[in-house]
Amino acid sequence: MTLKLTGAKDWDNAWHQHYAEYTQRPSYQAYYLFCILPNKTRRILELGAGSFRDTAQLNEWGYECIGVDFSEGAVASARQRYPQWASRFLSADAMRLPFRTGSFDVSYHNGLLVYFEDNEKIRQIIREQVRLSRTMVVCTVHNAHNSQLQELFKQRAQKDPIYAIRFFERSEIAQLMAPFCRRVELFPFGSLWANRLIRHLRQRHLVRLFYRRTYKYWDWTKCERIMAVGWL
Repeated sequence: MTLKLTGAKDWDNAWHQHYAEYTQRPSYQAYYLFCILPNKTRRILELGAGSFRDTAQLNEWGYECIGVDFSEGAVASARQRYPQWASRFLSADAMRLPFRTGSFDVSYHNGLLVYFEDNEKIRQIIREQVRLSRTMVVCTVHNAHNSQLQELFKQRAQKDPIYAIRFFERSEIAQLMAPFCRRVELFPFGSLWANRLIRHLRQRHLVRLFYRRTYKYWDWTKCERIMAVGWL
């Protein structure tokens, strides 16, 4: 599949079209991230924040979460949608971030790498995450083991370029992260029951309890994404 959204202007246009839709969705990444965060985590960075809804949710829970995106349109929309956290939304390039080394406990992104065909650019992003993070880095990507999801995105991409993405196998994302991390663990993201808990109950501690007791048994061919965690 040929990726079509590559420049900041492309994303400004995409977010102008999709922003309201995305902010109506639950902050799935925030919930799944909460399930695996080390207990002493305080300061978090989100790269490619897009709608910034996960950044906003983590701030609501008491973390200090900074979100960055290279689309100034996305940042402007987020500041208007979540004015209480506007100072924590910044426009920046994920490959050259304006923060000092070790500024955050954890850095993460969800669906950022799926818009890159060049593995060297992906390595640049991971390298920059590692520079800024003290404990772990999280790279969430779409799951190539779910053939039904791939077909759905292929069909939707014919009308909307936001669905023209790259899917990753577990070994592929692990190999990209391994040179920069002490250890890489892969966690499933997106199941029918966990998503229902998030969507209807919105109780993060209950979601974490359910996730920790069940995730090892999830069927990778049914999961939406792969949450790859690199320990530093």
